[in-house]
Amino acid sequence: MNSRKAAMTGPEKKRLIIEEKCFKPFERFLESEKYSENIYSELEAEGARLCEEYMPDTPHFFLVESARSQAVTIHEYAVVMVYRGMLDLIFNLSSMMAAVTQTPTPPPEHAKMPWQVNMLAWLEERDFWWENEEYWWLHCAEHRTVFDYYVKGLFKFIVLHEIGHQHNLHSRGRVLQSSKDVEAATEDLGDDNPSFMHKVEPDDSDTATLSAKQNIESQAREIVADTYAFQFLVEEMYDDVCCDEEDKGKEAGLALAAAYSALSVAHLYFWGRAALAGQASAEEIGMHGYPSHLFRIHAIEAAFLQHGFAAMCDIPASYAVSTALAQSNHTFATISKRYSFVDWRLGANHPEYEKHYRKICDEVPKWSNGFFGVKDDELFELISKAMEAGLEASPDVPNKE
Repeated sequence: MNSRKAAMTGPEKKRLIIEEKCFKPFERFLESEKYSENIYSELEAEGARLCEEYMPDTPHFFLVESARSQAVTIHEYAVVMVYRGMLDLIFNLSSMMAAVTQTPTPPPEHAKMPWQVNMLAWLEERDFWWENEEYWWLHCAEHRTVFDYYVKGLFKFIVLHEIGHQHNLHSRGRVLQSSKDVEAATEDLGDDNPSFMHKVEPDDSDTATLSAKQNIESQAREIVADTYAFQFLVEEMYDDVCCDEEDKGKEAGLALAAAYSALSVAHLYFWGRAALAGQASAEEIGMHGYPSHLFRIHAIEAAFLQHGFAAMCDIPASYAVSTALAQSNHTFATISKRYSFVDWRLGANHPEYEKHYRKICDEVPKWSNGFFGVKDDELFELISKAMEAGLEASPDVPNKE
């Protein structure tokens, strides 16, 4: 096997090691060309584009044939992977939005909404049934456009989340937090040992083996990756609509529309995920190294309210947030009477939230790298020294985009 690896090119070797050390039984790389729907090939190309654009070095993107609703990044290899189970969840969430959105062509009379019988069963459904004639939103051009729009937005958010772990050097940070010997600790990132994987969601196999300190650190990393993903999702959506000469002079309105759309995507993802997780009570908040979905969306909104549109426009971010909240409440109430968006959001008023999440907010700066695209040894050394001193990692080095 070692001689086989030695004869392989870089990408081939990465694939083999990933298959050996990262995949569970019956998992394999997804071959998008074997699917009749072009959407798998399109998403694979989009994932590769995002990695190429936002990650340095030579990144790789893969789809994985697996029922797990998961996405991961492997730091040593600059690899991002999205599993087919996650794509199925994206298709299910996007279906709900497409079916209830009022386009110029209204839904057919007596149109079926399969999720209204049992939304959890719908969201847990795997192997999306493209040929089902009852999925009328796939066969109506205007509703299919809405479906494709949310598929693309959700997919981008998930991929950007994983890139956010790479950008913020979370693998290196985890090594440094556990070892003061930086040079020795770096050896743990061995070429044949993809030991540092970040997942967008916990697996059933993830257990509460973290110390209280590790738990807070892990949750802070997820918040940092979420806010990174949202920031660039807004920019991606802005670029999608502001691409023609005739858009000149309309930048402020288009930036507002992009932020509104990105917030709608984030609301949909975390609300749907919370429904799947049983909307855990506040007493269960913060277990297994992942913050609750409720806090994750609150953190995204808070960061956006703090930083706003940056250089995109001068419109108050609060306008986009309040508009998106109102629309999501209306839309999700149409989708499901049982899983109230408002009731879910009000759960954040539980006193347990404030105590637990104040700890996470205090931890977040230690896992944030404000220098986009910087991944050189000089920055590693500066961040290492800052972390060892217990300071916020904010070295004064130039931005190398």
